[in-house]
Amino acid sequence: MTADDFDFDQALDRLLDTPLESRDQVLSLYEQTHPEHAKRLKRLLAFAMADTSLPTSVDALAPALINTMFDAADMERIGTRVGAYKVTSLVSRGGMGVVFRAERDDGVYAQTVAIKFLPRLMATERRRELFLNERANLARLEHPNIARIIDAGVTDDQLPYFVMEYVEGESLDIACDALSFDERLTMFTKVCDAVSYCHQSLIVHGDIKPSNILVAEGRVRLLDFGVGHWLMDDQGASQWHSGFTKAFAAPEVREGGMHTIASDIFSLGMVLLEILGRSTNVPLADDLDHIAQRCLQAAPDDRYASVAALKQDLEAFVEGYPIRSRRNERGYVAQRFLRRNKLSAIALATTLLGLVVGLMLALWQYDVAKQEAIRAAETADFVKRLFERAGEERDSVDEITLRALMDAAVLRLDDELARSPSVKHDVMALIASGYTSLGDYEASRQLHESVLAYHLETSESPSADIAVALAAVANDMVAVGEYEQGLTRYADALGQLEASGNSDSLAMADVLGRYSLALYTHSRSETDAQQAKALLERKGKILERVAPGDFYLAYIHLANVASWHDAHAEYQEAASLKEQAIAIAESHGYGYYPSAITIRCNLGYSYDGLGQWAKAVEAYRSCIDRRTVRLGDQHPGLISAYQNLAVTYLSMRQFREAKALLKTAAAKATDQLPENSVTRLAVELNLARVLIRSGESAEALVALPSIMARMSATLGERHPAAARVRSILGKAHWEVGDYDAGLVSLRRAYADLEDSAIWAFEGNVWVSDVTVWRADAELSAGDVVVGRELASRGLEYRQRERNVPGWRINEAEEVLRRASLDE
Repeated sequence: MTADDFDFDQALDRLLDTPLESRDQVLSLYEQTHPEHAKRLKRLLAFAMADTSLPTSVDALAPALINTMFDAADMERIGTRVGAYKVTSLVSRGGMGVVFRAERDDGVYAQTVAIKFLPRLMATERRRELFLNERANLARLEHPNIARIIDAGVTDDQLPYFVMEYVEGESLDIACDALSFDERLTMFTKVCDAVSYCHQSLIVHGDIKPSNILVAEGRVRLLDFGVGHWLMDDQGASQWHSGFTKAFAAPEVREGGMHTIASDIFSLGMVLLEILGRSTNVPLADDLDHIAQRCLQAAPDDRYASVAALKQDLEAFVEGYPIRSRRNERGYVAQRFLRRNKLSAIALATTLLGLVVGLMLALWQYDVAKQEAIRAAETADFVKRLFERAGEERDSVDEITLRALMDAAVLRLDDELARSPSVKHDVMALIASGYTSLGDYEASRQLHESVLAYHLETSESPSADIAVALAAVANDMVAVGEYEQGLTRYADALGQLEASGNSDSLAMADVLGRYSLALYTHSRSETDAQQAKALLERKGKILERVAPGDFYLAYIHLANVASWHDAHAEYQEAASLKEQAIAIAESHGYGYYPSAITIRCNLGYSYDGLGQWAKAVEAYRSCIDRRTVRLGDQHPGLISAYQNLAVTYLSMRQFREAKALLKTAAAKATDQLPENSVTRLAVELNLARVLIRSGESAEALVALPSIMARMSATLGERHPAAARVRSILGKAHWEVGDYDAGLVSLRRAYADLEDSAIWAFEGNVWVSDVTVWRADAELSAGDVVVGRELASRGLEYRQRERNVPGWRINEAEEVLRRASLDE
């Protein structure tokens, strides 16, 4: 390599941005890799740092050159104070500033920070004005992979500075020298998380490079927002064009253009190549090379549209899924569909794998094996044709939805698989599982019932096929409130597995888990609770025997057990088990599986039960973010996640936030779920609750009659959920002054709930609400005796609620106070 080939600018930038204590290590690396250039590089470094050991002639010139960016006074800052901090030592110098270590020195508490002073040439009046306007926005950045900005200001000599969290670590490229390929990729995805968070906060970084990314104790921290800027000013245009590092800058930035999200993505692509390709000298896998090249496109519009999209492709690469960068290649339509709809993919994979395993075990039965092979081939061929046709019929792959493909498949089943009934019903079960994931239990149940009828007709009872079909129908029944019928089907499924010799199988473990869930979620008797616990314990023992190293099944089982504790208000035990489940999922590569994401939502429920609302909000937000990245922003799973978060905000009396989330969830539910979906009805009902709490009872009253009618039709007029709707309807009538209708509804709701098993459940919010609201109505109607008795009960019920917010206690106490005054 000639001197012309070696990029001295890039090498010098890297050295200047490396902390002093690590600089010798980088120099040593250059001496090994580029010995013919290392000597000159050392001289350049010494020149840039104004080293007094240089020859006199150079020494005389260096300060004059350096002062264009850094005043000699910078070196005199050691020992001085900046705000509450005392500068103690120099950390590094680079093209975009000089960084010092400092200690808090005001006696309030001990704290080590880093203070970065921006170059003096940047300290124009306009830049100082933008800097001061921006500092509050930068200081609010809170992310585990971003070095926190604590304060910012301007010195007496008008030099802008940042006070940042002090991170004592190695730059990303140096840290990656000791890491495996997979570990480097994991580090890079954390960087993507940080940059994506900045972009969501309308901040671009502008100088992403390895030396601005430190790794300390395995944790990545993104540094140096001195060149970051607010995307838009009051006039709607970017204003602050700052410096950058040429080797990692996008072409448009090098040519004088503005920093944008697209330019940050280009820089991320350069960093990815630096830590994976150039540093290892290992050719990148095809998919990974596609990802990098997509980042590095010359035209900004040809790059990834967001860092989230970049990270999504990286995660697809890690998990072995197709990437979006190659979506136009032949065969990717079907693969991408399966990737976005993991439930269906797992079902299909399980079917095919089961057939293959069965084939291998039954080679000696040639005729049976031949039929099974044909069945597998026909199943795969039908699904392949379905995906290919869907792709041909759409203008864009992104327009293909799970619902559209399933609906199309149902229409083609009879025509294309009439001669292969076993394949037809395999596919039918797969489609039914997809409908279940969308919450369309009516469509799911129709198909599951057909599959069950087929196996009852063609399989000799008892059999595992009949058992699996029975459990699927039971699941649909329980989902729509037919608990007794569903529990009977689950019991029948267990009997089929026992009698067919499958009592120690994964199929048995799955049915045990589903059966126990139905018991502890929908029954309130102690007998049912103990039976559910016994079923879970049996499931755990089966998994230990037949799948001891299956971490996927392990974390799912932990989550099942945690839900049992939730149902019994044992929220601390539930939270602990869910945290363990998440840790297992994360450490074994399942962190973005839909089931693992759902556990994060369920963790929010446990935190809510403990009164740890901030943690609950964090868990729900994490669930929503991951679900959006993994499944897209239109996935039905987001509906329940929005609702759960809104209910937590309701407990916190943050009605505006709750209303916004529920309106979003209701709009999605209207578009994606049938009108009798229990999930959709729950979202609409909770929105009515929030509207009443926000003083908008008239608006709630418009929606509640429809909710009442649909809930009664779906679950029955005397069902507890229908009584809950009736109680909220009564409250809305009362709030708008329709006292007669309100009192009638509240009395009917009270009676229906009192007759149900739910009344015995300690701390039930439905029970306490109807009691307190009816007490208030009876007092206003003049029945002081009944009102006082109900007010006393209502307060007692509220005090038994799990993690009852203070405002709910106050509301009940106020009604009881009124009752006492009316005596």
